[in-house]
Amino acid sequence: MRNLGEIDHLVAGAVGEPGRRTFLIEIGADGRMEWFLVEKLQVAALAQRSLDLLRQRDIHPELPGPALSDPGEPTFRVGEIALGEDGENLVLVLSPTGDEPADPVAATVSPVLLGEMALRAVEVVGAGRPPCRFCGLPIDAAGHACPASNGDLRDR
Repeated sequence: MRNLGEIDHLVAGAVGEPGRRTFLIEIGADGRMEWFLVEKLQVAALAQRSLDLLRQRDIHPELPGPALSDPGEPTFRVGEIALGEDGENLVLVLSPTGDEPADPVAATVSPVLLGEMALRAVEVVGAGRPPCRFCGLPIDAAGHACPASNGDLRDR
């Protein structure tokens, strides 16, 4: 496992248009940045788990952190994300998918930084395509084939 130590920058965000976004986790320490490819659901779960851990500590973040910067080449695609406690700080571990030839990466995160990341991540996840009121699937600008209505709700 590669340990980045205490980081000073953590963002979970996305680039691209809704429906075609690429989700990333951006980690920085001492001016050096790394990007990790993740799925939208992983970002949502990380945000929720982060906020839950902070609430247990009676910490209630108020402001979202910065937006994702212009990403560089991703280090790897993340298969699993773990978030644990280490005294005052929290430890984030990103493990690659099974087909990635990389070691997991660990980083120590302050509660303040984790809270800012979580609030930004909630905003990013919520900025996607609106869900269909019938089936819950995302609706593209042209509509979508709705399985719950047994038909096609696209405007023709």
